[in-house]
Amino acid sequence: MFYTDLKVYPHIPDKTTITKLIDQDYRVLVNDDGGLSQAVMQMSDILLVRLATRPED
Repeated sequence: MFYTDLKVYPHIPDKTTITKLIDQDYRVLVNDDGGLSQAVMQMSDILLVRLATRPED
């Protein structure tokens, strides 16, 4: 385990929250687990990363 000063959400924030973070000079990385909304996927100021996938139901 390690500690950082990074902000981490247990869910994908909505587009408004992401935009506010970017406006505050945060670099936003989003885990593309296959369940992202089109609005989030189309944002050009975020970095989509693939850290984990959604478990199959």
